[in-house]
Amino acid sequence: MTVNTLPDDTQFFDWFRSQVPDRKLTQLNVDGAKELLERTPPDRLMAVLISMGLASFPVLLIPHKNPPKATRNEIISAAKRINVDPAAIKALNDVESPKGGFYADGTPVILFERHKFYDALTERHWFAKRDEMVEKYPDICNKSSGEYNVRPQYEKLEIAATLNWDAAHEAASWGFGQVMGFNWKKLGYESIRDFIEHMYTSEGAQLDAVCRYIKVMGLDVALRKHDWAAFAKGYNGKDYQRNDYDNKMSTAYAKAKREGW
Repeated sequence: MTVNTLPDDTQFFDWFRSQVPDRKLTQLNVDGAKELLERTPPDRLMAVLISMGLASFPVLLIPHKNPPKATRNEIISAAKRINVDPAAIKALNDVESPKGGFYADGTPVILFERHKFYDALTERHWFAKRDEMVEKYPDICNKSSGEYNVRPQYEKLEIAATLNWDAAHEAASWGFGQVMGFNWKKLGYESIRDFIEHMYTSEGAQLDAVCRYIKVMGLDVALRKHDWAAFAKGYNGKDYQRNDYDNKMSTAYAKAKREGW
């Protein structure tokens, strides 16, 4: 499993709070931590605590505070890079992530797909562990899709990532356009870790992943033609009609055009 470092004081305090049973720090806690930080950089302090067995790296990445939203200019520029109408990209965002690419705590919006985690473990030949997960956590690992709301999405991701970080993060869709993690290689990222770190950075970085996916999959042609059925099939899957995805895109596109996109 790859682990992330804690590069600044704020993130160290976030970690420090997570170690307290009720997640509340007293003034004595804060003063003591400040004194340590004045003498030791957070990443070095974490290394010392880990070596002493007093701490461990978090399984999931620590979110940035207030990650930047995608601006109008970023959306227009991204659309131009793949030669499609900006209204089409705005429509995709409105259908996939109407509330934006991040939750209030700064974590990227995700949807964990239990059948994709099952597939990812199968591809790695983790058959015994996979079957144990199916037995213990059927909402997290299963041959079929479904049971999306049994527990919070990041709780699912953390349980899965504790077993296999890469497989877990490949099994979720991410951010602005809900691009699946398992696409990282075809989209030109160095690793699943590299892809996920970009997803945590900004909506602009998430938007870049969306446009890479559209281009690699040849879906830019469908967007230029406003062929919503062809786009829906390529982006949302063969069962897109069950989700009324093509009509949602058509409606969102018309709305975006009315709004001046």
